[in-house]
Amino acid sequence: MKNVKLLFGFMLVFVLLAACSNNKGTEKVDDTSGPKEGGSFIVGVEGDPASFNPLYTADLTSLTVQQALYSPLYYTDSGNIVPALAQSLEPSDDNLTYTLKLKEGLTWHDGQPLTAADVVFTVNAILDEKNATWTRSNYIVGDKPVVTEAKDDTTVTFTLAAVSPAFEAVIHNIYPIPKHIYENEGNLSESELNAKPVGSGPFKFVEYATSQYIKLQRFDNYFGGKPYLDELVFQVFKDDNAANLALQSGAIHMKSIKPFDLEKVKGFGSVETVIYPENRMTYLSFNMNVPELDNVKFRQALSYTLDREELITVAYGSKEFAQPASSIFTPDVLYQTTDVETYPQDLEKAKKLLEESGVDTSRSFNIIYNNSNKAFEGMALYVQQQFKKIGVNVELDGGDPSYVYPTVDDRTSTKYDLYLDGYIMRAEPDAYKLLYKGDEPYNYSNYHNDTVDALWVKAAVTPNGTEREQLYKEIQETYANDAVAYPVSYDSSILAIDKRYGGIKEAQTAPITLLRDYGKIYMK
Repeated sequence: MKNVKLLFGFMLVFVLLAACSNNKGTEKVDDTSGPKEGGSFIVGVEGDPASFNPLYTADLTSLTVQQALYSPLYYTDSGNIVPALAQSLEPSDDNLTYTLKLKEGLTWHDGQPLTAADVVFTVNAILDEKNATWTRSNYIVGDKPVVTEAKDDTTVTFTLAAVSPAFEAVIHNIYPIPKHIYENEGNLSESELNAKPVGSGPFKFVEYATSQYIKLQRFDNYFGGKPYLDELVFQVFKDDNAANLALQSGAIHMKSIKPFDLEKVKGFGSVETVIYPENRMTYLSFNMNVPELDNVKFRQALSYTLDREELITVAYGSKEFAQPASSIFTPDVLYQTTDVETYPQDLEKAKKLLEESGVDTSRSFNIIYNNSNKAFEGMALYVQQQFKKIGVNVELDGGDPSYVYPTVDDRTSTKYDLYLDGYIMRAEPDAYKLLYKGDEPYNYSNYHNDTVDALWVKAAVTPNGTEREQLYKEIQETYANDAVAYPVSYDSSILAIDKRYGGIKEAQTAPITLLRDYGKIYMK
């Protein structure tokens, strides 16, 4: 995910992921007044979208806008799978074929029917190597591409070369793109049509002004019911303080807020706040393209200098918003284990390992991160201070996404030593290979281990739950023992919404995208 990018960042990828709507310690958002039709709703976002094409969305803004423009086959709701464009999904007796039924009467924003042919086209476009999609490996099962066929206008079959317990989750997260728009294009990543998206979500594209806004209007034939609002606008803010002031004045109506801004935002009096578990991982990765960091004892030494409790306090002020992390898998993930090496702070052990590593620390190392995120800024400063205690100098290399992501997305890069970011994936552990397997596009640590790469492949196609659990446990243990990354925290999110608007309960809070269904928001 890019940056996410997913959130990977804030990634990565993919992914996605609607979510829990547990409200904690907040006032009730909706009142008893009924929904009204009409009006505009303006959402503050942190940056420009990287793409409007779901095959390439991995950054926070792109994924958020995508949720309003496009619809997935399924939503994930507090661990439950809820049909969206899909009506049903049935595996064959041998679990090698999945038959998907779409809902009747689906249409694209331009009025053309959305059919099984669009789903087939989307999967084949992902598999086409010239399109360079970051989720392609999800559609390779048993070393062979998944075969997708349209049996009629509403029926799709997915045929696998091997049984894969992971693949059903891949199907759930498909966001179809329109065949009739893209079928004559070459490389979809470079298509000019990406700038004029035609989706199936509650709102359709109107206009994009770079670094200013993305304007959408209501789609009356949305499968989830005609939206209440006339217009949805995503307003770009590079400065979070400016965005908070816009929220206070009513110039924008919703945004994600940082924990240290919570009390200030509550004091506005014009907004409600909702805290919900996002199952987002914040972590520090070590770039092994750099010779010094391709040394396990050096990485272990750096890990022993840090204290997760202190990092969380520096970044968030309270464990109410983040819990100390252990595994590279978040707590919502199937087969997550906390029984791994966590490197509790021990400066003497860190100094001993540093000496044993033989690394020359006369040069400075850099830590790259998105400096529009105040939590990352605080964490980076803490890392700098702690590493200095064992004689390792770190320079802060914060920047905006247009600088950070191209730098870390280059799998040959030596321009960064440490990378501070976060990601939200999903409950299926196979999704995490996009961030950690050797040949994947978001392997920010650039860690290569043929043995553990083989475990990723085997785990995805192992039908026995007990055996699969053991494989993923071994994967988590290996990454921890090799100090591939330093998991910092599993985070919650805070959403602030103007009191003049309702429907947040029905829209449902969601990781990354803020809401699952923007069509449910209304003016009171």
